[in-house]
Amino acid sequence: SYLLHDSKLDVEQLQQVIQDTPLRLVTWTERETVPPEARVLLYLSDEHIRELASDRRINNWQVGILPHPEALYAQAALGVKGDLAVLIRHYLEVDTIEADALICNGELVISEVVIGRVLALRPRDINKPFSKWSLVRGALKGLAKLHLRPFKLITAKEREIRLAALGMVAINHTQSKLVQRSFAETLSLTDGRLALLLLAPRSILGYLLFLARLVLPDKISLAKLPPSMGFEWAGISF
Repeated sequence: SYLLHDSKLDVEQLQQVIQDTPLRLVTWTERETVPPEARVLLYLSDEHIRELASDRRINNWQVGILPHPEALYAQAALGVKGDLAVLIRHYLEVDTIEADALICNGELVISEVVIGRVLALRPRDINKPFSKWSLVRGALKGLAKLHLRPFKLITAKEREIRLAALGMVAINHTQSKLVQRSFAETLSLTDGRLALLLLAPRSILGYLLFLARLVLPDKISLAKLPPSMGFEWAGISF
């Protein structure tokens, strides 16, 4: 087993903790020395994890994410929390499982993909911290610019769907920033599907009613969505 790390790891302190474990430390610049199908624990930033996922030289590693000060989204996405040494021992002992990954334009997506305009969210804003109220304020500022745009979706079974919407959010599990804050259901990381939330109000009034529903303390059920939203389970391309 290997621990792939960057310069933020305190190697001397860690070696005192894991000295009785069969774990080899490998720096980021030496990552190509790790053999195929190895079990590799990652002490890396979100940026390095994305880069690693798109590197074709990496061959079928069994990967575990460790707590890192610059991997907040990867940790949230996979529910990683706890003491570093405890997690290392846990990863070395447990069986591996397959997990879904959301890919956009050839890159790993750790949170979600925003297409079009979803409330106040734009693609570059999705991982910025915000509250429900700031989301609503931003959505109201753009009220005069609202318009539906056409989309064409193609599922994994080659089913074509044409629709009009303000925008969509593609996600593959509950730890998505938007879903975690606003929706009640648990979306699995291992079911082989992604979820697509569509925002398509029929009127300005419908849009405002949805904003009002969003700020209520109770989370929204995906089984009982407001009329302005749609939900699709599938393997989808755009």
